[in-house]
Amino acid sequence: MGPSHGVVPRVLVGVLVILAVGAIALSLSTAPPVAVSQLRAAAGATSAASGFVLDDTGKVTSVLPGVPASAQQRLASTDVVHIVYQAPDRVQDQTTTSGGTGTAIVIGSRRYQLRGGRWVELAPVAGLGRSAAGVVLYPLEAARSATVVTRRGGVYTFLPDDLDRFTTTLLRTHVAQLTSVSVTAVVDGDHVRRETVSALLGGSRLSLDLLFSSIGTAPAVLPPPPSLVVPYRPVAPAG
Repeated sequence: MGPSHGVVPRVLVGVLVILAVGAIALSLSTAPPVAVSQLRAAAGATSAASGFVLDDTGKVTSVLPGVPASAQQRLASTDVVHIVYQAPDRVQDQTTTSGGTGTAIVIGSRRYQLRGGRWVELAPVAGLGRSAAGVVLYPLEAARSATVVTRRGGVYTFLPDDLDRFTTTLLRTHVAQLTSVSVTAVVDGDHVRRETVSALLGGSRLSLDLLFSSIGTAPAVLPPPPSLVVPYRPVAPAG
């Protein structure tokens, strides 16, 4: 799964395995079918849950040679998105960037943004909730459709079926521009608990860390209290 105070995760951290794309394809070409079925089952169970909490941390870090680690840290940028998803079409997120924090709620076609302690109801958008849910579920759907998978303990290294769509969606960059692409998932019990994506773009490392929790027990995504909502009022057409 960047958002504009809305539901779409940004260039997002966590590096478990660093491998070139070609090396991944070569080394995983003999992956046992059981690893594929296990990852698919766990991803499917997670995406089919009634809801979950997703903590999404994205980072861009300089990896230029000769640059001290302290300077590279100062050059790093980090975005954090805390998401509560409730099936089938409810999403609440809080996005924290260097520019501040924004909170939004999407319920079906309705949407709200928190501004100065008040919730502002925005113009409804048909199908918005389903679209928002689709963005949240996309990393799981990519794992669910993976055909190239290998397992080491509870960590599954995999290639999404459409790697270019995957990197374009999550890292906002076509795979042809990237090197050292890595995609992993951690399975615990019946569910995916973590997905990580990492890649190099020139002198920068793009990384994304997705942590899934409260699977099936997440709090409900509810509209804001009416007393705190500035309701949407359509603007009458001129004339």
